[in-house]
Amino acid sequence: MPGKRILFIDDEPEYIRPQVNALKAAGYEVHLRPNPDEAVDYLQHQEPDLIILDLIMPPRCQDVTDDDEEIDLVETGVKLHEDIREEMGLVDIPIIFLSVVRDRDIRRELSQREKQYGHRARFLTKPVSSADVVAQVQQALSKVSDPLNK
Repeated sequence: MPGKRILFIDDEPEYIRPQVNALKAAGYEVHLRPNPDEAVDYLQHQEPDLIILDLIMPPRCQDVTDDDEEIDLVETGVKLHEDIREEMGLVDIPIIFLSVVRDRDIRRELSQREKQYGHRARFLTKPVSSADVVAQVQQALSKVSDPLNK
């Protein structure tokens, strides 16, 4: 599926640089956004073929208030997922979650949400090999191309 556009949302660009480079080497057009606000801005102007989303992210500016004592960074990634699907209505784009988060409840919740949109939730746990990221992207995009295999 070379030539497909991927939005990679991760606030540690230096950490995921090998995965980005591997995707580019495989022929994908990769757009890296290190925070949710930049990702939302990108999504308002472009529609990628696939999103790779880190769950531990800084919050969107609109979600920060003066009375916030402590921000749950995992919750911000889950909220960004919700914003992409519900607020922006981008329900056809497959999302791969790439994160250190291993919490079964969070993964179960995201799996149920993705199922609502006809997607199988895909999780890759950091650290992950570049080859595994490329393989998951290829598999997710092949499922989109063949609606009988969703």
